Amino acid sequence: MILKTNRFLTNLLHKTQKYKYIILTALKEYLWLAKARTIWYIRWKLFNAKTHALLKNKSNFLSIYQLPKPLTADILIPKARSLIIEIGSGHGEVANLLADPNNPFCQKLNISRPYVFVTAEYTKKFYKKVAKKTKQSKHILPVYGDGYKMLKLIPQNAIDALLILFPDPWHKKRHHKRRPLNARFFIKIIPKLKPKGIIIIATDHKEYYDYILYNLKLIKHRVEIATFDYNPTSLGLPQTHYYKKWSKLGKSFYGIKITKTI
Repeated sequence: MILKTNRFLTNLLHKTQKYKYIILTALKEYLWLAKARTIWYIRWKLFNAKTHALLKNKSNFLSIYQLPKPLTADILIPKARSLIIEIGSGHGEVANLLADPNNPFCQKLNISRPYVFVTAEYTKKFYKKVAKKTKQSKHILPVYGDGYKMLKLIPQNAIDALLILFPDPWHKKRHHKRRPLNARFFIKIIPKLKPKGIIIIATDHKEYYDYILYNLKLIKHRVEIATFDYNPTSLGLPQTHYYKKWSKLGKSFYGIKITKTI
């Protein structure tokens, strides 16, 4: 009996020594993860505090990476009921229009007030221009960065209207893979629309227009797709810099309106 006990203890000691390194490594990793979680939690708290301070004082430079997650209307402005997103601020014509709560765009689409308008621009020059113009409007939020990346912050059933006016068509064949308005994009973005939420797309590039329609046919979400000759006045939108420029050149404009049915 004593001999068996000694053998058991000897084997146990041997195994303990054998797996000592593995046990210590696992313990160190656990402690490191616990420490990392604590650090990231503190950073997240500071991040949110910094973000809300920036939203109150728009004179500061605001990047998409400083926005809160999830990004919803009531988080940006308490009691806000609607969220309007624009990808590509341009010269800020749409932002100037929506600075007036009684604008024709919201009236025609029955968008509830108060609303928040978030416009993303990846060209620093235009971003600063729009931020300066809309500094006094609390419900207008210009953001610097890629608007398509910003959409990842938005949860489902949160967007009332998404405006994508005259996106880069990447007309060269070797650049088609860079086009963001593909089936994968629509599959991800449509669930983020509220019921009856809309996406408005405008372009002067016929081939890109056909490309977008082809990709819309590939998705299985329940949506209504309407095509029309784009005229901003009919939608209550302003004539942008590029619209005026290309109108003088006699170009045609193509519009797509996507409405989420459920």
